[in-house]
Amino acid sequence: MWLSGLLEDKVKCLVLVGTGVLLLMPFKGDLIGIGKSLLAIAIEMEKTVERFCRDKLRLDEAGRYYRFNVLRGLEDIRLEELERKNAIIAAIDRYIELQVVFKQMKACADNMSGREC
Repeated sequence: MWLSGLLEDKVKCLVLVGTGVLLLMPFKGDLIGIGKSLLAIAIEMEKTVERFCRDKLRLDEAGRYYRFNVLRGLEDIRLEELERKNAIIAAIDRYIELQVVFKQMKACADNMSGREC
């Protein structure tokens, strides 16, 4: 994808949007096996994101890397549950009202519009 040179030299702003934090809920059947599989997936995804952030530290230090991921409120909502959009909207609203998230969103928007952060 990147023909030559470093990714950091080619990207002005990289935004990662998560789908919330996974909550392990009881399942019928082999609960232990399913639970271990879901936990492994969730942990691996977080490790992958953290590894990427460390590898691309220059993007973060230059204010060109942003990750947004609702921490609470989406745990029991599956991606295909559009009928629960009001709960999704409420969780997102609570997330973006956090001062640290608002500041990060403003910096990201300023970066993408060409203004200095």
